[in-house]
Amino acid sequence: MITTVTTENKNDLEFQLQSFFPYLVRDFYAEVTSAVQSAYRQEYNMSPAEWRCMAILGKDQTLSANEIVNLSSMDKVTVSRAVKRMQERAWLVASSNSEDGRSKMLSLTDKGVGTYLEIVPKVLAIEEKLLSNISEEQKNNFLDLIDKVKENRVSNGL
Repeated sequence: MITTVTTENKNDLEFQLQSFFPYLVRDFYAEVTSAVQSAYRQEYNMSPAEWRCMAILGKDQTLSANEIVNLSSMDKVTVSRAVKRMQERAWLVASSNSEDGRSKMLSLTDKGVGTYLEIVPKVLAIEEKLLSNISEEQKNNFLDLIDKVKENRVSNGL
């Protein structure tokens, strides 16, 4: 149960972390991430940040690190470290950005694409298992809820 606060009960409220919405979301995120990591952590020794960069680039995208930051919800330092490690492992190549001489354009190498293509079926199978007893209506309701929370954050200036 999620704690909701109204003006009538603010003074009587006892804070319960286990029902605090941000805590529940973080806990949910950790559980899902842990399950998905099994597709790439042990066999590929890949971090979640590396997988997220790889997944964003996919088999044919070329993006700057800033674009990956914007698409990933990761900070610049995390993306930079992931990119560096992926380059060391020959999964990613950086080329000059013709529009901006200061930044680099990033794309997966053939080895990176091969790794990506090996991992994708595994993460999709995990997603299928995670959602196995959830109806399409429930999935759609969950996605609608996510959108509404995001809208509330923006509209309330959070």
